[in-house]
Amino acid sequence: MVLDKKLDERVKWNFETFCQKGYIEFLDVEEEEGAMIAMNLHDLKESSKYSYTHCEIHPAMILGVCASIIPFPDHN
Repeated sequence: MVLDKKLDERVKWNFETFCQKGYIEFLDVEEEEGAMIAMNLHDLKESSKYSYTHCEIHPAMILGVCASIIPFPDHN
């Protein structure tokens, strides 16, 4: 996977590299209020009526890391 043409193809891409390059961005709760966040990549490709600013890594992450370890958080 080559995302930056200037880099050598032998560079290992990992989570830390994506964060350093700016492909992954962490949003604070207050920043989320003004952001238009897509739940998955399908929403970004199909929807032309919305202009999304960000995309979730996984839909379960919208609850946060601590809430995602609770079994069946959406079945209360």
